[in-house]
Amino acid sequence: QHQISALMLQTSSLGSSLKELSNSWKEAYAKELHKDAFAKLEQCAEMVQRTRKRLQREVSQGDIDALSSVMSTLQEVRQKESEIELEFIPIEHMYRILDENLPNIMSKDEQDLRSMYKKNWEDLLKECDEKQKELALCQIQFRKDLIKTVGSFKKDVASFRAIYLRNGPMVRGIPPREAVERLKRFREEYEVRGRKQEIYYVGEDLFGVPHQQYPALDQTKQELGYLGTLYDLYVQVLETIRDYKEYLWTDVPDYVETMQKTIDSFAGRCKKMPKQLRDWPAYGELKKEIEDFQLVLPLLMELGKPSIMPRHWQQVMDMTGKELPVDSEDFKLSSLIEAQLNEFADEISDICEGADKQLIIESKIKEISSQWEGLFFDFAGWKERDYPCILVGAKVGETQEVLEETMNQLNTMNAQRHSLPFKEELTALITTLSDTGDTIERWFKIQGMWTSLESVFTGGDIAKQMPMEAKKFSQIDKDWVKIMAKSAETKLVVPCCQNDMLKQMLPVLGQGLETCQKSLESYLEGKRNKFPRFYFTSDPVLLKILSQGSDPESIQEDFEKLFDAINRVQFDKVDKKKIMKILGVVGSAVESVDMATPVMAQGNIEDWLLALQSEMQRSVRKECRNAAIMCPQIMNGLSLTEFGNQTIAQVSLLGIQLVWTADFQDALTRMSRDKKVMTEANRKFVTMLSDLVAVCLTDLGSKMNRTKFETLVTVHVHQKDLFQDVWRLCKSNLVKDANDFEWLKQTRCYWKQDQDHAVVSIADVDFIYSYEYLGCKERLVITALTDRCYVTQSQALGMFFGGAPAGPAGTGKTETTKDMGRTLGVFVVVTNCSDQHRFRDMAKIFKGLCMSGLWGCFDEFNRIELEVLSVVAMQVESICSAKRMALKTFMFPGEVAPIKLVPAVGYFITMNPGYAGRQELPENLKVLFRSVAMMVPNRETIMKVKLASVGYSMMDLLGKKFCILYALCEQQLSKQRHYDFGLRNILSVLRTSGTVKRSEPPDTDEEMLFMRTVRDMNLSKLVADDVPLFLALLKDIFPKVTDPPKKVYKNIEDGSRALLKEHKLIDWDTWMLKVIQLYETSLVRHGFMLVGPTLCGKTEIAHILTTCMTNDGNPHHSVIMNPKAITDSQMYGVKDPVSEEWTPGVFASIWQKWNNRSIKKTTWIICDGPVDAIWIENLNTVLDDNKILTLANNDRIPMTDNCKIVFEVQDLRNASPATVSRAGIIYVSASDLGWEPLVGSWLLRRTDINPNRQAEADILKPLFDKWLKAAPPNSGAAVDFFDWNMRNIKKVMECNDSIVIINVLNILAASLRTAAEENYVLSEDAYRRVLTYAVMWGFGGLLEPEERVKLWSKFIEILEANKHKDAIPNCAEGTTVFEYVPDWNDKARPWIMWSPEEWKPPKKLQFASLLIPTSDSTRAEHLMKIISEHDRTRTPPSFKSTMLVGAPGTAKTSTALMYTSRFSQDVMLMKRLNLSSATTPHGLQKSIEAEIEKKQGKTFCPPGGKQMTVFIDDASMPIVNKWGDQVTNELTRQLMEMSGFYFLDKDKRGDFKTIENMLYVGAMGHPGGGKNDIPNRLKSKFLCFNMVLPSVASVDSIFGNIMKVKFSAKAGAKPPVIALSQKLCRATVDVWDKIKRSLLPTPLRFHYIFNMRDLSRVFQGIMECPVDIVASEHILAGLWKHENVRVFADKLSREIDKTFVDKVLAEFMPQHFGEDLYEANKETPWFCDFQRDMEYDDETGEEIGAPKIYEPAQSWDFVKQKAYEYLGKFNELYPSKAMHLVLFDEALQHLMKINRTIQQKRGSAMLVGVGGSGKQSLARLAGYTSGHFTFQITITKTYNDAALFEDLKILFIRAGCKNESVTFIFTDAEVKSEGFLEYMNSFLA
Repeated sequence: QHQISALMLQTSSLGSSLKELSNSWKEAYAKELHKDAFAKLEQCAEMVQRTRKRLQREVSQGDIDALSSVMSTLQEVRQKESEIELEFIPIEHMYRILDENLPNIMSKDEQDLRSMYKKNWEDLLKECDEKQKELALCQIQFRKDLIKTVGSFKKDVASFRAIYLRNGPMVRGIPPREAVERLKRFREEYEVRGRKQEIYYVGEDLFGVPHQQYPALDQTKQELGYLGTLYDLYVQVLETIRDYKEYLWTDVPDYVETMQKTIDSFAGRCKKMPKQLRDWPAYGELKKEIEDFQLVLPLLMELGKPSIMPRHWQQVMDMTGKELPVDSEDFKLSSLIEAQLNEFADEISDICEGADKQLIIESKIKEISSQWEGLFFDFAGWKERDYPCILVGAKVGETQEVLEETMNQLNTMNAQRHSLPFKEELTALITTLSDTGDTIERWFKIQGMWTSLESVFTGGDIAKQMPMEAKKFSQIDKDWVKIMAKSAETKLVVPCCQNDMLKQMLPVLGQGLETCQKSLESYLEGKRNKFPRFYFTSDPVLLKILSQGSDPESIQEDFEKLFDAINRVQFDKVDKKKIMKILGVVGSAVESVDMATPVMAQGNIEDWLLALQSEMQRSVRKECRNAAIMCPQIMNGLSLTEFGNQTIAQVSLLGIQLVWTADFQDALTRMSRDKKVMTEANRKFVTMLSDLVAVCLTDLGSKMNRTKFETLVTVHVHQKDLFQDVWRLCKSNLVKDANDFEWLKQTRCYWKQDQDHAVVSIADVDFIYSYEYLGCKERLVITALTDRCYVTQSQALGMFFGGAPAGPAGTGKTETTKDMGRTLGVFVVVTNCSDQHRFRDMAKIFKGLCMSGLWGCFDEFNRIELEVLSVVAMQVESICSAKRMALKTFMFPGEVAPIKLVPAVGYFITMNPGYAGRQELPENLKVLFRSVAMMVPNRETIMKVKLASVGYSMMDLLGKKFCILYALCEQQLSKQRHYDFGLRNILSVLRTSGTVKRSEPPDTDEEMLFMRTVRDMNLSKLVADDVPLFLALLKDIFPKVTDPPKKVYKNIEDGSRALLKEHKLIDWDTWMLKVIQLYETSLVRHGFMLVGPTLCGKTEIAHILTTCMTNDGNPHHSVIMNPKAITDSQMYGVKDPVSEEWTPGVFASIWQKWNNRSIKKTTWIICDGPVDAIWIENLNTVLDDNKILTLANNDRIPMTDNCKIVFEVQDLRNASPATVSRAGIIYVSASDLGWEPLVGSWLLRRTDINPNRQAEADILKPLFDKWLKAAPPNSGAAVDFFDWNMRNIKKVMECNDSIVIINVLNILAASLRTAAEENYVLSEDAYRRVLTYAVMWGFGGLLEPEERVKLWSKFIEILEANKHKDAIPNCAEGTTVFEYVPDWNDKARPWIMWSPEEWKPPKKLQFASLLIPTSDSTRAEHLMKIISEHDRTRTPPSFKSTMLVGAPGTAKTSTALMYTSRFSQDVMLMKRLNLSSATTPHGLQKSIEAEIEKKQGKTFCPPGGKQMTVFIDDASMPIVNKWGDQVTNELTRQLMEMSGFYFLDKDKRGDFKTIENMLYVGAMGHPGGGKNDIPNRLKSKFLCFNMVLPSVASVDSIFGNIMKVKFSAKAGAKPPVIALSQKLCRATVDVWDKIKRSLLPTPLRFHYIFNMRDLSRVFQGIMECPVDIVASEHILAGLWKHENVRVFADKLSREIDKTFVDKVLAEFMPQHFGEDLYEANKETPWFCDFQRDMEYDDETGEEIGAPKIYEPAQSWDFVKQKAYEYLGKFNELYPSKAMHLVLFDEALQHLMKINRTIQQKRGSAMLVGVGGSGKQSLARLAGYTSGHFTFQITITKTYNDAALFEDLKILFIRAGCKNESVTFIFTDAEVKSEGFLEYMNSFLA
């Protein structure tokens, strides 16, 4: 125990355990030592014993062998003596240790051995001395004996040779079998003499006697060896074949392969026999035996196949005439061989081939049977039913595909002659499966009917109205559920379909459902016939309306689909089914019409809707009657205001027209009698107008009321002007009375008391007013063009034709038609036609029009496809004929029963002639319409009238000025596609000017107000350069008005500025103005476009404005989609041509979802993608005043007030004028934002990272100003660095200033990331260096080296001018700042030069997969790395993605792959996508979807939640369509910007699929010269920089390194070769450079492109040649020249160009290698790798194959002979594909070229030449000489992508898994679809 203050330690147990442990360790060690010591002791003892034994051998007289043995033993002992001590000492030492520590471990024997081993050795030495003495005594005698013996041996040898020559096996003429016997005997005798010779040789050595020679014996030995080779093989072959013949036939198939191998090896050995043996009879017999067996063996193999059945044996017996009891147990192979099968080889092969095919057919039948036994259906519930009710469609589709494929296979088999034995089986299978197919088809069709009818008949009003059908359906439903339950139990396809119950019930169910369907169709048709307006709704909408018919309140939303202006109806407070009023709603204002008799909304819906329709007409007619009574009192006690307030809008309008018509007619009638009547009438009309204008200036309460009075002004201004025109003509006596045409051609409205109707007369056609309730809508300003259109259209209707206004956009075609309809009180149904419309869709609309007497206006009619138009011609013609014959009913094409015809029906087509996507109408259709040319109307009239209607008193003057201003704008401003100064623009300006007029005090100057409105509403769309010109025009036209301030929208401006501050954005005046302009546009337009280049702030403008309005209490939100990332049918929806099923589109789903009045916020649907004339034209009816989306399935989805449609586009180069005129345009020029705000905002946001970044911002801001904003020194007219760049520097890819500055900022932020994270501020000089680096890469990243030098020189001037020399690196000669980088590991950020990491050569150099880092790749990787680690930010945009741009061969892909190869797979995955011209957006979407998994809801991410970098190679390859859009890259942009895309699954259309954790790296070639660019808006998502061609230093570094490794002393290269190998690099670069500069590509020779890949191919060729072959510098120089000619000259298509390459080589070879080497290789040597002979295995004699050594051709003839040898072997091996070629010199050269290419790793060749020039044959032969497996696809009718993949899969398994070399030959005839080339491109990349 030990006491240490308060601690007591008890150590006894610790001590004892330590002792114990040490003892046990000691014991264990001693045991191991003992084992070792004993083993060594035994070894010594054994050695002594062994030596003693050998020493004691008896040496008798003359026994030379024993003597030599003893002598060698003595010699060994003497040698051992010196080193034996070294063996003894360790043993002693070990035993001493054991004695001390473990004495009792040794046994008695071991003790003895230990004590004796030294003594034993000493005894042995004594014995040796004695033996030595003993031998010395008898040595002399031995020597004498030896000499004597050798003498007699010589004689013996001579006699042996004589006997051998006389009786040996070499004697000519003896039969082979005797020769074998003799050989055996003489071999034995030779063995005895050979042994003696060896002994005497040793004795001669012992006694120092000269060696004797025995030439005869040596010759005999050699001859016996030869004969042994022949006869051994002879015996072996005979015995083997004899054994084979004894095999039982049943065992033969197991041995056939072994037999084949053995016989082949015999044949190989036979071929290798020395020449001198070949004329021996035994050789001939041997060869014949082998060949005979070789001939019969393939037949045995064939007959031994499992496909051979008894029936085939019977055929063989019949043919040979021999009985072959194959089935008996003792039937041997000998019997078959004796049957002389060789003589019937062809016939037997035929039988066997047939058997093979029969076996294939049989196994295929079995395979098909088993496949179909395992195929099953998937079942699912339906809607609320959670038990199996339906087959899952996808599975059925798969099954039908498999079935179709199977049926094709079965029918093909059935047609083959070999299928006879299986006819019954095949027929049964075909019948069963064909039956199954029919059943599936019927079943699925019935299922479709059941699912569509289930919801209709299992509840709701329809079931009640069709009780019989509902009852019938209920029974069908039970049966359906029963068979589905039964099938769900069975599940398997064939048993399900063969089930009798199913087969019996399906036809019954089908009939029943068809009956129900027909009943439903006839029910719907009946409903439509009763209430024809139902024709203007799609089936689903109609079913919805009908099923809710018993609850009238629930269909309030649907009234506007059936009536022109009834938005809702008002029910009685008590009786909820009694309709008291109809309501027209505009915003919050409501106009109501009391029902003359209330309508009861009960019974069938169509009945009460029809009642509502007629009651509406009665009520409106009653209003008209009342108005007609009030009309005479107007201006006689009844003011116009009172009249307007007492009547509804359409009636007050009719009233004012009635007054005008009556007074005008009266004045014309009385003017001959009463001279003052015209003056009075004029005064009345003028007074009426001034009263109306005055009313318009007052507060009219609601927007609706204002519209009413403005419309009255609009119409009355025209009436007043017309009266004054006619009055003028009266004064000139050109108009006499009321029957003059000048009066009759006007639109005249009368109330005819006798008919009790309002009648509208135009010329000689009278129309009875239709009394449709039209609500309160704006009316057109009537101009001379309108009148002309009215007259023509009314005449057309009078002659029972249709009307066809045609003309450019914005001339009022549709609106005039609608306006004419409103004048006549008709509901005009507008349809926006598209190429999706089919003739059935058109038939529905026409039937609806005929039966309801409405007018149809088909907008953009010529967008319908031609074949549909020809059917439409028949439909229209039938209506025309019926109208002419005044029929009440008529037969409409395609109808079984006549349909009703209401004579008021009219149809009008409007067309924009000659735009993209428009048809020329067929002649038989043209003749049914009267065309009206709608050209530019009189704008001044429209302007004046509208100005009057909105309350301007200076309307004439302002109208004139406005008209002149727009005329000047059209002439003098630049011609932009988005400029529109047409009617739609004019109207929106006029509407706004009215709002402005009313919002200002009454005495405000009208000119100033109007000028301000015109200015503010047009500035938004002008490009920056046109603004000054436009303002100058305004000043000229309104000289009195000084520049008025813009109207202030306080809330919006303040709110936007607050948001800018909050988001740390810069309040930039010109950009801020765009926010206000967007707001103003959104007030007057429901569709508008933000147009402008990328990064001009479009998205931010919309975002700021919508957020600002939301904050201001008007909630807004945006839904964004890219219409060009999907097809038109995916956008709007498509009808299945067979099933007529409608699949909604993405846009249609979004439209349906957000156009909903119940949503309490305003939605902006933003179409963010390029505009083309197809997709946007489908929105024409949305963008114009119709505000309705019409789809091809007759769905009409109206646009609600809480929805706006916005387009965000770069330009409108493809928009038609029709589109441009319909939308408000806000054009954001690049200069509106520019680059400064982006920098400013970036500097502001630095403090978000941490507060001390403010110091950083303060240092950087002045640098930006001094370096970029100030004009550079000596730069002429350039205003800043950007301007200087634009004027002087040429980029490889077009980029605007904003993209450049974004690149600068992103590189800067990424370079400062470490400082920001570690929270330290650099010194000022460090910031200058980092900024210099960022600016140079931002501005110069996309430049070629010479441009970079120019840029850097100018920037040095800027730095020196600003005294910032510390930012300039100390550049070595020939380098620029681009070769340097601020050292990011050092806080001072000093410049360091880029240097690649040292390359360590791999153990095995695989040239194709070598990636050697260069300074270019290192700096590119650095940029990619820092950008990917940078944060994703919105301002400035950073998407953590890089795009490598570069010429071919600049290592873009290699660099990207080097970068991605460094990823840790636990964190970052990598996916490579190769785009090509055939990549579609859908294909790209599927590729991305294949790599992601669901995270939650609609959010997806890469597997395991990791990150993924997608490498998009050849990003610019996708095709640019005819509109100039690259749709595939539109999807890429959407994916990057919005992190996802829209689902294309049918049930999820319109839902967005978010994809997280994705980064992108792209690579693309330089745009231009036939190569595509990528969209600018995509460029801004990447940091783009140019990969330059490596410098000479880099090339030296890459290939110099490879050559050093290849030709090193270690590898066995000689010094002259090593010295020359270091010169190859520079020489190759010189040759390449000159060829590249001289042989430029042309349209004919577009493949004359020489890039880095060609350079590397030269060295790859040199690498193929082994170092030991390159024995001298002459060979290396020849190899180098050969490779250059192959790489550079072989692809050239003209002889003159090939000669040029020779000249270039002749120029540079002497320069680099000296004259001698050039002269030695003046004639280019050829190299190839098929010159070596076949090698065989020594033991088995089997062929190993010829070594493939790439070496100089021995001689032309030798190579040709080798090629013929391979050709012969090929033909022997593949007799069916035998090629009988003559290898003339060019063919042989081509063979060597192809062979060289395919022997290289990843060596693929494109062979170009006319047909029949031997491309395929030589490729096959080259594949064979190279030892490759050669494959070519076989094109069939059904060969498709899947078949290609299947073939390629097999090749990939061979190449990848089995490591075989494969040559795939693919000809142009085999390119069955463009897609094949796309796949090839991916494989080669």
